[in-house]
Amino acid sequence: MTSWDGLRTIDLQLEEFNGGPPGCWSAYYIRAEVVRHAWKGLKHVPVAGDRIRIQGELHWDGHGFLEIHPKGSIDIVDMDSAVPESN
Repeated sequence: MTSWDGLRTIDLQLEEFNGGPPGCWSAYYIRAEVVRHAWKGLKHVPVAGDRIRIQGELHWDGHGFLEIHPKGSIDIVDMDSAVPESN
């Protein structure tokens, strides 16, 4: 979805937050607002059901909700197609 200020938004259900479970919140959701240059650099635009990892700065939006703002497409990783780490 594109927000009124031209950013693309992705609503995420959290599995982890900052490396651990998001158990401190009653709701496990956060919105990512993605700037145009980051969105255009993605190989796969996230859709419902995708598992992705997003990193970036946290901001409170004008309505009092916490959002994450990735700076570039490198900050958005499709976890289903990510190369597993070798041990």
